Amino acid sequence: MAPLHSYLVRRYLGVDDLALPLEGAAFGRTRRQLRELARREAPAMHRAGLLVDDEAPVELAEALRVLAGPQLWVDSLWCPEFGGEAAWRSVAALTGRDRVVLGVQEPGRARGTAGR
Repeated sequence: MAPLHSYLVRRYLGVDDLALPLEGAAFGRTRRQLRELARREAPAMHRAGLLVDDEAPVELAEALRVLAGPQLWVDSLWCPEFGGEAAWRSVAALTGRDRVVLGVQEPGRARGTAGR
């Protein structure tokens, strides 16, 4: 999920921050700017399955809430190329129902890509 889309969905759900290191950057300084961004990005978010009938899918909402306040989580960092500079980051978080949610940050995606 693109950082902007992650931010818009989290703002809509009232999920302020994800567990470090998946914390995302803020977009828009005012509510008006945020509404503008949301209106502009809504078609792409619908196509990506991030919005269904103008709501976040239940599974996505649950995953983001778990990543925002996990009971137990593991942070990892890995480099696909030995000696390379591009590092991937992930957080695996345990839910209250013994399920695991995985958040991944791709190399070069500054501060925050939440994935499934």
